[in-house]
Amino acid sequence: MGPARVTVSVSATTPSRTDFGRAPGIAGRSLSRRVIDVTWACGVVIIVSALYCRTSGASAALAFAACGAVALPLASNMRMRRPDWCLLAIAASEISSVLFSQYRANTVRTSWAVLISVLVYYVVRLATQSAPQVALLSGLLGLCGAWLALTGLSQFQAHARELADAGLTDLVAFRSRLMTPPASWVLGEWLTVLLLALPFACALPAWLWQTTRRKVATIALAPPLTIAATLSLSCSRAVFWSMVLFCFMACGFLAVGRVVRLKAAALLLASALAALALLLAVESAFYPGLFDAYAGRHTSQVRSTCGFRGKANGIPG
Repeated sequence: MGPARVTVSVSATTPSRTDFGRAPGIAGRSLSRRVIDVTWACGVVIIVSALYCRTSGASAALAFAACGAVALPLASNMRMRRPDWCLLAIAASEISSVLFSQYRANTVRTSWAVLISVLVYYVVRLATQSAPQVALLSGLLGLCGAWLALTGLSQFQAHARELADAGLTDLVAFRSRLMTPPASWVLGEWLTVLLLALPFACALPAWLWQTTRRKVATIALAPPLTIAATLSLSCSRAVFWSMVLFCFMACGFLAVGRVVRLKAAALLLASALAALALLLAVESAFYPGLFDAYAGRHTSQVRSTCGFRGKANGIPG
């Protein structure tokens, strides 16, 4: 498809109907429009951070942001796409589950968390209308994930040093105490937040590399590498293999969608897997028991199995 001819009218311009994510680039926008784009991206990140910290009033702020996103000029010209209808179907199923279910997992409190996620999705879809704005939003979310990862790294190092001073070198047996998330979060949920932040952290360097800003893209690899390093210290095979699965799925989608060539996607996959392997090797050099968490059976699983067998045989645990 050849380049389209752009005609600029001095009197007025009529916005064309666009899909989600297909708005014109930021190059032809005015300074005020760029300020609005940056403000919306920063506002979404602030609201998501407030929801993470369980700040009072975060849900109300999200509702006001949704109303503001609907009032945007380009929002009236957007069409619903398949993912948008899927999210509405999820919200409808949650509302019906509250009415007809008696289980605690389908209570109003749990369903409200799902509805909040759906509302965040639509705020992001309505507010981000250009590729640079999406890259900015992803970069900010990636920085937030990197900050959480740095706190996890510092906690892991401090607790590992305390165990080493006590003569304990088997870190796998104490993996649930090596990182301490905030009081309102459990470790599994906190690691899930880091896993969700990893794709956003990878989006910014990918966009910078595609726009031939190679040096800046190399620097932007610091947040995803920090998140991956923290997740590798979780001593959880489910978390580690989730990162590996993400690498395969991301490179596969790039190849299937013809964003990059198959050879480039294979090279990208090999580089990502090599980076994960290198991170694990370096961390295993500092913490020798770390590699056993992924190569062998977990000590906690063996201890739990022995305890269940002892109780079955009448032996007090």
